[in-house]
Amino acid sequence: MSLTQQEQLNQLIQQIDLPEEIRPDFQEGYIERVDVSPVNKTWSFVIHLTTFLPANTFLQFEQYLKQSFTQIAQVHIQIETVSETIAEHDITDYWHIALDKMGVSHAIAHQLTNNTLLKLAQHDVTIGVGATILYQNLTHDLLHNLTNIYQEFGFPQLNFTATLDEALAAQIHDSVAQHHEKVQQDVQKAIEANKQSKPKKSNDGTALTLGKKISIDTDIKQLVDIVDEEKLVVVEGYIFAQEIRELRSGRKLLTIKLTDYSSSISAKKFSNNENDEAVFENIQKGMWVRLRGNIQEDQYQRELALNIYDLQVVDHQERQEPYDGETKRVELHVHSNMSAMDAVTDYAKVAQLAKSWGDTALAITDTGNVQGFPEAVAAGKKTGMKMIYGMEANLVEDGEPIAFNLAPVSLLDADTIYVAFDLETTGLSAVSDHIIELSAVKMQLGNVIDKFSEYINPGFPLSEFTINLTSITDTMVANADPEETTLNRFREWCGDAILVGHNVTFDVGFMNAGYARYHQEPLANPVIDTLPLTRWLYPDYRSYRLGTIAKKFNINLEQAHRAIFDSETTGHIAWREIKEVKERFDIQSHDQLNDHMTDGHAWKHGRPVHATLLVQNETGLKNLYKLVSRSNVEFFNRVPRIPRSILNQYRDGLIVGSGDTGGEVIVTLIEKGRAEAEKRHSIMII
Repeated sequence: MSLTQQEQLNQLIQQIDLPEEIRPDFQEGYIERVDVSPVNKTWSFVIHLTTFLPANTFLQFEQYLKQSFTQIAQVHIQIETVSETIAEHDITDYWHIALDKMGVSHAIAHQLTNNTLLKLAQHDVTIGVGATILYQNLTHDLLHNLTNIYQEFGFPQLNFTATLDEALAAQIHDSVAQHHEKVQQDVQKAIEANKQSKPKKSNDGTALTLGKKISIDTDIKQLVDIVDEEKLVVVEGYIFAQEIRELRSGRKLLTIKLTDYSSSISAKKFSNNENDEAVFENIQKGMWVRLRGNIQEDQYQRELALNIYDLQVVDHQERQEPYDGETKRVELHVHSNMSAMDAVTDYAKVAQLAKSWGDTALAITDTGNVQGFPEAVAAGKKTGMKMIYGMEANLVEDGEPIAFNLAPVSLLDADTIYVAFDLETTGLSAVSDHIIELSAVKMQLGNVIDKFSEYINPGFPLSEFTINLTSITDTMVANADPEETTLNRFREWCGDAILVGHNVTFDVGFMNAGYARYHQEPLANPVIDTLPLTRWLYPDYRSYRLGTIAKKFNINLEQAHRAIFDSETTGHIAWREIKEVKERFDIQSHDQLNDHMTDGHAWKHGRPVHATLLVQNETGLKNLYKLVSRSNVEFFNRVPRIPRSILNQYRDGLIVGSGDTGGEVIVTLIEKGRAEAEKRHSIMII
């Protein structure tokens, strides 16, 4: 008996219970081979298809395969095709999967999926990078790995290159986020389902073994390697057919058909006593068995078959969740397959798994919707667990502050001094990265009256990416003053001037983190951020990057990503906009700038952060439904958003949590440190 390679694939699909709606994608496919590593306990399936799978189908296939093999081995999938026809959206759809396969950190994967644009020209793929600091992660080795990983998905050989371009960055800001808003978050978290292990004994207590015990360390022979008769081989596989026949002599004959997906074989065993016959009755289709015996040609079927000497059902320990103490935890963050572009999780199976671990309650928190609630209700009835209903919200501020450290300072007075400043840093995190250049221009009535530009020695070699991006080399910072000296000199130089920056919260965050390292007070100067100021004045612009705004104002930006040039450009932009707010809104004082920060649908420009909303009672359930409706009808921009004021309006009966790694508290902790994270946490729980 032998299954064709195509029949082996069909048998595998049936075994893992792949959904019917995606099975047509595997038509005419077959299992090319299965590579088994007994040492590492891995099974690598090489599957030949006419073309690569849709990304969602690939994820589901991988999920169901891992779920079925979770107690047996780790599995790996490689798709082989002869298809040369690819579209740009195919590359984009697999982008987040590829990043996950490469094992890049969750934070980097999230940024790469949200701030890159893939362009396809024949087999050349250009990765446009919109967040400049991410460019350092696209190394030559990583780009080479991308080629190999996409080939494992079934794509032809692709050539990946990376580029950094302002115009492309503007396009990314407006178009890519719509496709990738949620794709990151974890690059994809497949649940390890609680696959029922194969029993060592049947329900009536019969031990499911025949003959002698087969050691777990015994070498397992792949079925594809069996090409001739041989003695005492050990094989392991999945039973996909089983038959018992009673012979004229009164003995019984057990015939099973099994596959390890490299090939398949028939195996036979004659009963010797009643105990054998009892075991025969309990050997069922769907079991995994380990067999030892001789390979001989069957005289009736005219093919190689295994004469069984020893048999045992593979006994695997169920996955467990250890706890300290008697109190079981409650999982408050679970996505179902209703969480768009975020999960393929079967919620009912998650509930069964949690129940088997001793949990008594389970939450459902799909992103931006509550469509999984009916499934949660059914799971609660089936398992007897308490269901906690909720949602992972995309929370945004009603408007971003334009001014900080508010002060009654005249904006257009002839004596008013502005200091437009900019930094170059080694990374994005004020906690772990450092300033390497601090530059500023002092302006009065729109004219530059003084300049400040100094390098800072960070105390370690600069990365190649930092050097390429900023044009700052180790030689340039080697003899520079340390951070503390430069920061103190800058504070003295500024005096009580109004500080100006583009996306100034980033720069001020780095400055204050530096001052905090030396136990000094943070900056107390009045501050103006030209990014939200520009968004307020010109809400219809498609991009608000410094270079783009400079071009619109016909201001020459001589060299981007150099602090002194960015500072002077920001200063000229700020002066023009300050005059405009006086003409259009009669704003004359610094402490009046935030009076209009929520105008013009400012919530559209905010960066959504995750917040978990959990229902406490019926009032909370009604309020959650109202939030879902308004976020999709009134506040939809790429994703359904909930402005903070709307959340506060319907907060009664809801518990508000800080969300996952895309939540405000965690993001602030990574980028700005513990003190700022604690401030954000206090705002969340008010």
